[in-house]
Amino acid sequence: MKNHLKKGISLAVTLMMVVSLLPAYVFADDVKDCGEGNHVWNKEYTVDQKAACAADGEESIHCSVCDKVDEDSKKTIPATGHNFEQKVIKEATCTENGEEGLVCTNEGCDVVLNKTTISATGHKYGDPVVVEPTCTEAGTSTKTCTVCGNKDVTTTPVLGHDWESEKNS
Repeated sequence: MKNHLKKGISLAVTLMMVVSLLPAYVFADDVKDCGEGNHVWNKEYTVDQKAACAADGEESIHCSVCDKVDEDSKKTIPATGHNFEQKVIKEATCTENGEEGLVCTNEGCDVVLNKTTISATGHKYGDPVVVEPTCTEAGTSTKTCTVCGNKDVTTTPVLGHDWESEKNS
């Protein structure tokens, strides 16, 4: 038991000595300046500015403590170039034209080339619903667009009374 206690105390003393030798900035959360020569440089590059379709980006090595950039590590990330796909920009409706073109699909890019118009489709009416006219009420023929619900109503005039045929009946 004494042997285990000695080993435990020895380990604790060793840890305290190692910790006392470490620089204070390793433990300080609010340290912003490591001082020249004391930076702890990351091994991986950090993207400082993402490359875009028409603009280069930049990456560099940063200090893991104060985030200072190692000026000698700066590298250019080449512009990505546009990635175009033919797409519908605006769907045509029954009454309004649409639009299509070559659209860049890269994130954050809104370049569109070769825009063309897609003609309005026009209404697609189903069979009419007919209400026959009477002596006192007009008749109607109503067609409804199966796409947008627009109604096209044609009115048939009131028949009026036919007094002669009513007398003979």
